[in-house]
Amino acid sequence: MKIGIITDLVDQKCEGIGKYTYNLIKGLNIIDKKNEYNLIHHKKNDLNIYKSNNETIIPLIKPFGESVWRCLILPYKFRNGGPDIIHDPTDGIGALSFNTVSKRIITIHDIIPFFFPEYTTKRSWIAHKILYKKTIENADMIITDSNSSKNDIINNFKVPENKIKVIYIAADQKYQVLTKEEIKNYKISMGIDFPLILYVGALDPRKNITNLLKSFYQVKKKGYNHKLVIVGSIRFNSGQISKTIQQLNLSDDIIITGHLPEKDLPKIYNAADIFVFPSFYEGFGLPPLEAMSCGTPVISSNTSSLPEVVGNAGILIDPHNPNELADKIIKVISDDSLKQEMTKKGIKQAQNFSWVQTAKKTLNTYNEVYEL
Repeated sequence: MKIGIITDLVDQKCEGIGKYTYNLIKGLNIIDKKNEYNLIHHKKNDLNIYKSNNETIIPLIKPFGESVWRCLILPYKFRNGGPDIIHDPTDGIGALSFNTVSKRIITIHDIIPFFFPEYTTKRSWIAHKILYKKTIENADMIITDSNSSKNDIINNFKVPENKIKVIYIAADQKYQVLTKEEIKNYKISMGIDFPLILYVGALDPRKNITNLLKSFYQVKKKGYNHKLVIVGSIRFNSGQISKTIQQLNLSDDIIITGHLPEKDLPKIYNAADIFVFPSFYEGFGLPPLEAMSCGTPVISSNTSSLPEVVGNAGILIDPHNPNELADKIIKVISDDSLKQEMTKKGIKQAQNFSWVQTAKKTLNTYNEVYEL
């Protein structure tokens, strides 16, 4: 079987969907020596996955950009021939909106633009509005990251349940508990001489950072000397975050690092006393899983997919209630025995997820679609 996987987002920062695609391919290469994988993108890249698989480079056509490449050039390229299966891991917008001779699989990680159009760029909203339904109709199978997302897809697009496979993703193996000496050395190297509360994720309104700031303000009023470290890139419409920090006079107690290199994330997870993730909606929610893998106690929202990820290993809160989040933060940081219990449970919960299992279930889906 010849399997084509669209990998253009891997060639960018390898974040989010790019990270998913990269780790999936690595997993498939470990478990599957029988089938032929062809990675489809528009420019040469030196990543190891391209050395281990076949690749098809379909160049951009200037002056048009990636949207035209995805929505027009790819469907045209494969209209009369191609791999037995084409898998688009990038929410499927455009590339498989039109008919191809190949069987078609898309991964839909979430349908955020339809739930939160106010948090979505106008360009992204238009693309989803025009192409999403057509892409879903043309797909032979849909993969999604959680039962929560599966239900969202069924309810919003009337997709038959047997057309959707739930395949959980996983944290990379580098997310693990470090030794006390390693954590100490990292803190010294970064000048961290204070206890820290950690958030990792994009800085956009859907992530509910403003309520996190309000909760942290209450923690500080109780006399705790923790700082809040926010790790992530500034995204769409995030100006309210800076405004709230100024209004609450928290500038000296909050550190916004921006994007951190992937290699540094396990270290800062390990350095944190607690990880908080009050997001309103997640298709899966990888940061809480990464934090649990590092042995960091987790407080997370009780919405969307997050209870599936965290299970009973963390504390789940109503993201609309800053008072509840503040109370739970104080409860954890002031109780060492509770922190130790949450650490043990978190490590055990994280072991339920692995990229090898993700790859095995994805390969089973390829085989099933091939036989359709």
